[in-house]
Amino acid sequence: MDEAIKDYNRAIELDPVLADAYYNRGLAWYEKGELDKAIEDHTQAIKIAPNYGNAYYYRGLAWYDKVIHDKAVEDYIRAINLTPSLLDNYYNHPLYSGISWFKKGRIKRAIDDFTQAIEMEPNNAVNYFLRGLAWHHMKELDKAIEDFNQAIEIEPNNANVYFYRAIAWEDQGDLDKAIDDYSSTTELNPDYAEAYNNRGIIWYKKEDYDKAIDDLTYAIEFFPFYAPAYDFRGLAWRKKGYLAKAIADHNKALEIEPHDAIIYNNRGLVWEEKGEIDKAIDDYTRAIELDPTFQEAFINRARALRKAEH
Repeated sequence: MDEAIKDYNRAIELDPVLADAYYNRGLAWYEKGELDKAIEDHTQAIKIAPNYGNAYYYRGLAWYDKVIHDKAVEDYIRAINLTPSLLDNYYNHPLYSGISWFKKGRIKRAIDDFTQAIEMEPNNAVNYFLRGLAWHHMKELDKAIEDFNQAIEIEPNNANVYFYRAIAWEDQGDLDKAIDDYSSTTELNPDYAEAYNNRGIIWYKKEDYDKAIDDLTYAIEFFPFYAPAYDFRGLAWRKKGYLAKAIADHNKALEIEPHDAIIYNNRGLVWEEKGEIDKAIDDYTRAIELDPTFQEAFINRARALRKAEH
């Protein structure tokens, strides 16, 4: 194996952008048990050839052996997307076949496989995490939360599990627990923009508009092209009376999502509050054109039309 690695080293010296050389040297490092070096080489192969499915697959194996299961699963899923034939490798383990069934929309079958994976490896947090996602997809929120709880007990520092448990709490209507879990997510991963966005929306629903604006602003810094963050921040600005800032945020949201009826309706509310009734009517009308079943937009336009008559 050492001689093979020397040859791969020489090949890389001659051609530093030869993805296959990094990939094969990564395989050699993996066989020697040098997992970090294997990951480094497969990562380099992916940088050179971003659609290198096998590199994702074998990097996933290395992550799995390092007991970093969330990264392993991410790589397995990417490998399947890029190289569907790799699915044949997964049917030997119920965790990976479960992922395949989940991607195909066969959720009950996926749950069966994840349950089998749990029976085989009861101390593997990712098994519970994935079954929790499947239960959530089935709207079985209590079961989803129970699995997320178990995953957190095994791996208490996994930000992803807290994030998805927060979504389950939110779907159950328990906003305080959702906030707690989104907060745990951002403590573990301060760059988890989706958690700031979701927590910001909850703060808005709880009428704590300053906290909503803070969280949504942070989310926008990471995702400057995420329309819902601008839209909800615009709603919060309106509630605080900063109508010009609200219009600016709704404008930006519409630049990103020009066919979103809800955003037009929300901007219409601001125009109406500013006394610019014609602009409000135009926005409500556009919302109705985009969604002819949008009841609120009809009610808002009727109110604005009445104002225009006086």
